[in-house]
Amino acid sequence: MGSFLHLLAGENKKIWRQKPAVIMLIILLGVYLILSLALIFGDDKMDRSLVKPIGSDFAMQEHELLYKNGMIITEQDVSAYKNSLESSRRLVESFDKQSSDPNVNNYSASERYDSRKSLQFDEKDYAIKKYRFDNNMFAYEDTDIHFLFCGASVAIFSTITTVGMLIIGTVSVAGETSDESIRLLLIRPFKRWKVLTAKFLSVLLYALFMYALGLALTFILGGVLFGFDGFNSVLVASFGRNSAFAAGVIPYTLLKAALSFAKIVIFISIVFLISSLLKSRALTVGIVMVIYFLASPAFSLLAMLDIDFTKYLIFFNLDLNSFLSIEGPAHPALTFVQSAVAMAVHFVAFMAISYAVFIKRDVK
Repeated sequence: MGSFLHLLAGENKKIWRQKPAVIMLIILLGVYLILSLALIFGDDKMDRSLVKPIGSDFAMQEHELLYKNGMIITEQDVSAYKNSLESSRRLVESFDKQSSDPNVNNYSASERYDSRKSLQFDEKDYAIKKYRFDNNMFAYEDTDIHFLFCGASVAIFSTITTVGMLIIGTVSVAGETSDESIRLLLIRPFKRWKVLTAKFLSVLLYALFMYALGLALTFILGGVLFGFDGFNSVLVASFGRNSAFAAGVIPYTLLKAALSFAKIVIFISIVFLISSLLKSRALTVGIVMVIYFLASPAFSLLAMLDIDFTKYLIFFNLDLNSFLSIEGPAHPALTFVQSAVAMAVHFVAFMAISYAVFIKRDVK
């Protein structure tokens, strides 16, 4: 165990000697500095600030009056939301019946897709509105500036961390293989699976550090800029299928961060898979960047074909945070549990292939 920890410590040191690791850290700090200055030096009502689209002033007084005053959900509202949900369900059932009979199937794949997305939206919307009605909550408390700021911050530091991790993970395996420096590591008395495990954990620890720093900056700046009392605000969210829950700013932000971190873990496994198969650092970086930036948009277009089996493909299941949004995941047939299971299965498969190739690789 002691020798493995020594190996892990060595891999961590190598990561922080890499320029991309330091550059991404500087970028993260720089983004928060710029964001803070933009908010602080905006005018009194932040008309030119980054939060202008949500129509709030610096203290959120006008925002609360605009969005919260008198916005209590009534029983009639709940009934109207339920009727809309039932209408969407009937439409989807009609499409499903006709799609099974080619003689009367007059609807395109995009029309069926739109109907499923509409049902997905109505299910979540009804669940959230019903929860607010049952608990006597305001209709739009989730527009609080703290939720918006923290949500945007999670997106910022998760993107920066992911890009940095893609480069660092590639250098850790493919880079050391291409310049043959990995040979010096493999001739030492460590089993190859331990070497790859140490590399994986070191990249994971780097991502955890960046996430912890991002969360700390988010909560500190959010409290300083908008008031720490705002962290008492409550948001109602839904994972779909007529269920909803309430959460405060900090728990909800931590949940979003955890869900986005699951995506990072999958991308680490993809990086290690490609790095194990290829010896070229440049080619590996190019492939993983294309996958990261283009795969999800491309598969979102594929979802519109309304092909059921495509929901099991990994790129439909990477964004677990989409289940918290009112729009839902790109593929309307997906559930949160299905996506989580799909991610776990792909992770095991990717890492198993990576270990198998890395252990058998000839580095002489």
